Parts: sequence; structure tokens; C-alpha cells
Amino acid sequence: MEPIYRPTMLTLPNESEKPNISDSEMRKGIWGPWYWFVSAFGLVFPAPKKESSLFATLLLFVPNLIVLAVLAVRAGNIMYIMSITRAVSFSWAYMTILFSLSIHALTCAATLTWYKHGNFFNKMTAHIRELAVDNFETVPKLDLILQVLVIAVGCFPSYILYIVDSFSLGRHYSVNGDNDYVTGIYRDILGLYIADVVVVILSAYVTSAVFIVYLLSNSAVCRHYDSFLKKLTTAVKDGTISKVDNLKHFDKQLIHLLSSICYLNTVNQWMLSISFVTSIVMQICAQLSLTSFSSTMHGVEYGLFALWFLQSVVFMIFSLKKPGIFYEKLVETKHLLWLDQGVWSKSTDVRVLDIAEGMIHRIETVDYPAKGMAQVGSRIFGLILMIIPLLVAILAGTARFQAYNLTNSTSTSI
Repeated sequence: MEPIYRPTMLTLPNESEKPNISDSEMRKGIWGPWYWFVSAFGLVFPAPKKESSLFATLLLFVPNLIVLAVLAVRAGNIMYIMSITRAVSFSWAYMTILFSLSIHALTCAATLTWYKHGNFFNKMTAHIRELAVDNFETVPKLDLILQVLVIAVGCFPSYILYIVDSFSLGRHYSVNGDNDYVTGIYRDILGLYIADVVVVILSAYVTSAVFIVYLLSNSAVCRHYDSFLKKLTTAVKDGTISKVDNLKHFDKQLIHLLSSICYLNTVNQWMLSISFVTSIVMQICAQLSLTSFSSTMHGVEYGLFALWFLQSVVFMIFSLKKPGIFYEKLVETKHLLWLDQGVWSKSTDVRVLDIAEGMIHRIETVDYPAKGMAQVGSRIFGLILMIIPLLVAILAGTARFQAYNLTNSTSTSI
């Protein structure tokens, strides 16, 4: 049986109320075994203290610098190939998706570097410790299992199929945009294809790592917000919300919750923005290829673009819907406070009114990255689903017109 919550006994949080749990146990309760998955290659270990030597600092960041350099070189190479392909051709769509994924992976690698530089895991653990005044809520097993789906659906499959398409089959459409299978993007240098396989797997890893860290961190903050909201609702229903000490306690917890989500989204703001842009680019190019070039694809390529289409939806949900979960809870809290008769009609204590107004004002005015996207996320999501097919139809018409002109010019020359 769950303990009965008695709001009249609430006090302001102090150090003695914080959970007496070690940092390692806190990390396990927030990220579970996925923390070791993310830190396996030394990309997120805390940066050295300020008094450490420059050499020690650079040495710690060597893995990150190597990963960033490799991903940047690959992105630059793909950008060059994309620039010499015929616009709105199959090659153009193919290389555009590869380039957008390369930029996304580069951004994720930079985010991991920022985690290390800013000591993200220790700071996020400290934020959750502040939230866990009454009870530390560990990550449910279902959330840990769902991260497997993040990797299985959102990251690795399309990369694996790309490896099959580029290495095992060893063929690509030519950069001139015709439909003949000719020299691949790395010419006939087998070593470059093998190296690209390694880089693609690395890209999938850094993307999965950042997604998992953000999702589990966001989930941890939202779990404690659910606990906060449940107790606030109980206090509203039984009328004890009108007691000054109780409302001060809730106000203190709201500040901690807002501080936590502000920190989390500030650190990850570039990654969320690039994820959204990448999802749009992939969606357009995948739909264009599946509708206009499906007759010239072989089975693996068709499956590849289908998975890229699915991956774009995952990226879109990740960048729009997930940050919106916390915002929805803020709106629910605001309505709960605004519409409570116990605060505004029955309470005679001016301090209660001031604290309630301060909480509502804080909810409305405290800004954080992704809050704007969260406010209009559902509308944007629906609008995108309507606009993209129209844009794809225009691009498909352009592709057919170019193919018709190319056929006519070839016939004329003959």
C-alpha cells in the first residue's frame, strides 16, 4: 500500500531530506545499464579539474577529437559528391540523405564532447537529487527496454542497409544522375569502402548514445514532475493547498523542476534542432525516391529508402514530441492553480495568492530551448505531414521533366 500523502506536514526541503544514495546508484537509477553503453569509448567521461595541465585536458579529449575529425571528413566528402550530382535525381536524393545523416552524426558527436566538457552526467545527477526530496524514482524497466527500439528502429537498421548497399553490392548511381550502375562514390578503392563501414557504424553509435541519454534524462525529470503533480492535485482537492508552508514547498519543487529541464534542453538544443531539420530533409528525399524512382531501384535500395522514411518519422517525434511532454505537464499545473477555488476564493492569506501567482508567472515566463517547439509541436507535426507530400509532388514533376529533356537531348544527338 502506498503511503498516504499529508500535505499539512510538508516542510521546505533541506539537505537531510535528500536521498542518501551514491552518485553511481543515482546514475544507475536514471540511465540504468545504458550509461555504460554511452561511456564505453571514453567520449563522455568528466573533464579534468581546472587545475589540471593543458596536456592532461587534451589527452582526455583525444577520442572526441578523433571522432569529430573522422565524421567531419566524411561529411565534407559527401557534400562534395552531392554538389556535383544532377539536382532532383536519384543520386541527389541518395546523397542528400547521407549528407544530412552525416551532419546529424557530427552534431551528436559534438554533443557528447559537450557532455564531457560540461560534466553533464554529474550535473544532471545533482539536478535529479534535488528533485528526489520525497522519493527517488528509478527508471522503469520498460523505459530501458524501449531504448533498444530507439536503436533498432531509429538508428542502426538504415545504416546497416547502407553498408550492404555500398559495400556488398558495391554499386551506386553515377554522380551524373543517370540510371546506370557505375563507379561508386569511393571509385574502386576497396579500403575506402571498408573505412566507410566503420565510420557509418560509429555514426550510428554516437546518434544512439545521445538519443538514449536525452530520452532517459527527460524521462527522469518527467517522472519526478508526475510525482509533484500528483501531490499538488491531492493538495488542491483536500484544500490544504491554501496553507502557506505547503504552497512554498510546491513552489520550491517547481523551481527545481524548471531548473532541471532548462539545463537538459540547453545542453541538447543543437542536437534537437538538427534532428528536426534532418527529419524534414530525409522525409522529402525518401518520399521523392519511393514515388519517382522506385521502378529503377533494386530490393536493398527500396528497403533502404523505406527505412530512411521510418527513421525520419522517429527523428521528428524525438525532436518535437519528446520535449513537449514536460511542457504539457507545465500547462496542466498552470490550469490546476488558476482554476482552484481554494486559492483564489476561499483563501484569506495574501501570501498564498502571491505564491500562486508567482508559480503561474514562472511557468509562463521561464524559457528554455525546445519550449517553443513544444508549444506548437502538434500543429507543426500535422502541418509537415500535409505540406511534404505537396512539395514531393512538385519535385517529382521536376524530376520527370528533367528525365524527359535528358531523353530528348540523347535522341537528338543520336
